[in-house]
Amino acid sequence: MRHILVLVFLTIFLVESYAHTDRYFTYKFENVTVRFKTGFRYEEINNSRIIGQYASLLCKQMKYEQPVLLDFIHDYGNSYKGENYSFLNIGSDKYSRVSYYKSVYDSTINENVYQMVPHSKINELNLCGIEKEVYSTEPIDSLQKIVIRQFGFHFDVKYTLNLLYYALNNPIEVISSTQKDTLCSYLPNMYYELNTISKLKVDSVKLLELKDVKNILGQKVYAKGDSLKNNQLSYSYFAKDNRYSIIACYQGEELILDTLNQVYSFAINDEYRQTVFVFETPNSFKCYEKDGFLNEFKKSKLHDIPVESNDLIVFSNVKWIADDIFLINRNYLFDTSPFKVYPYLMKEDVLITDFEEYIRMHRKNEN
Repeated sequence: MRHILVLVFLTIFLVESYAHTDRYFTYKFENVTVRFKTGFRYEEINNSRIIGQYASLLCKQMKYEQPVLLDFIHDYGNSYKGENYSFLNIGSDKYSRVSYYKSVYDSTINENVYQMVPHSKINELNLCGIEKEVYSTEPIDSLQKIVIRQFGFHFDVKYTLNLLYYALNNPIEVISSTQKDTLCSYLPNMYYELNTISKLKVDSVKLLELKDVKNILGQKVYAKGDSLKNNQLSYSYFAKDNRYSIIACYQGEELILDTLNQVYSFAINDEYRQTVFVFETPNSFKCYEKDGFLNEFKKSKLHDIPVESNDLIVFSNVKWIADDIFLINRNYLFDTSPFKVYPYLMKEDVLITDFEEYIRMHRKNEN
C-alpha cells in the first residue's frame, strides 16, 4: 500500500542542513549595480536581478548613464515582521552599523563581561561606562551615485522604480534634503546609520502612479534569461506589470500557467522534471505538471501549510518519492527542533498535514 511506503520514507528521509554565513550577491546591468545581502540562496535573489534589469531599462529610457546602486539587505530572519524600509540618497553608498555595550561583573567566572545595551534604552541611561562600537561598510567604489537601499524580505519592483524615477528627475532636491537617519537592526543593541531623504518623502514617492514607470513595468523581464527555445520541457517565470507569470517552455512555445503576486520559492525536482512546485509565500504553494498522455498542463489548487506562532521564515524543498508522491520538507531557520515534512499526493491533489490522522481515516477496517 502506497501510504505505508510514504511512512517508510518519512522515517528514513534525510534532511539537508544549511550552513549559515551572510554573503553578497552582486550583478551589473549597464550602469545599474545590484547588491543583495542574505544568508542563503533564496529565490528573492532572482527578484533583485529582475528589479535591476527594470532599473536599467528606466535609465536607458531617460538617457541616464551615471552609476546607480540598488542595495538590498534581506530580512530572512524576520526581524522586521514583513515590513520594508527604504532609503534614498545621491553620493557615497557607505553606511554604518552602530552597537552599544557595557562592562558588567560576572560573579560566576569572577571577571567582567560585555553586555548588550538596547538602543531604545540609550537616552534613558547614563552613558558613563557604555561603549559605542561603529562599523562602517566598505563602499563598492568611490563614485558618487544614486543609492536606493532597502531592508526587507520581499522587494517590490514598482516601489524601487518610483524611487529611482524621483532621483533621476530631482537630483538637486535629493542632495539638498539628504539627512542622517537610523534603522534598528536584528540585535537590540544595534542600529544602522545612513544618509537618506526623509522617510515621509520616501513613503509618498513609493505610492505614486507614474506613467513612465508603468510603461517600463509593462515589459517582460525573465527571472533566468529569456524563454528557452529548444524542444525540451522547462519551467521558468517572468515579471510584467509588477506580477510574476509562471511559464512552461516546450517545443519552442511558451505557455503561461499562472500569474502570482510573488515567487518565494521555485522548486523543480531533478528526479521528476515534469513537475514544478511554486511557493507564493513561505506557507503556500501550487504544483504545475505536464500530463504526458494528454499533452497538457495541470495546475493544483492553492495549498496552505500549517503555521505555528513561533515559526520563522523557512526553506521548503520538494523530494519525489515514487509514482505521484512527493514530500514537502520544511527547514526551519535558527531552530533546533525536528524539521517538518508533509506528504503531497499529486493525483488526488492532497497535502497531508496530519499524517497519522490521514492513515487512520483511510486504513481499512479489519473487523
